[in-house]
Amino acid sequence: MGIEAQRAAVALFAEAEGMIILQELAEIETGKGADALDRRPQLAAALALARQASAR
Repeated sequence: MGIEAQRAAVALFAEAEGMIILQELAEIETGKGADALDRRPQLAAALALARQASAR
């Protein structure tokens, strides 16, 4: 799935669930492997932002 399709899917999901998208963070990297968070700083930043905002 391309980045635009992912963006659209997330927007539709957020709208359907009554969620607000606070920020968009993107990187082009695989999520495979035990060290995925070490290789994906934007994913780590997104998770930190979600924790800070008390995301459900």
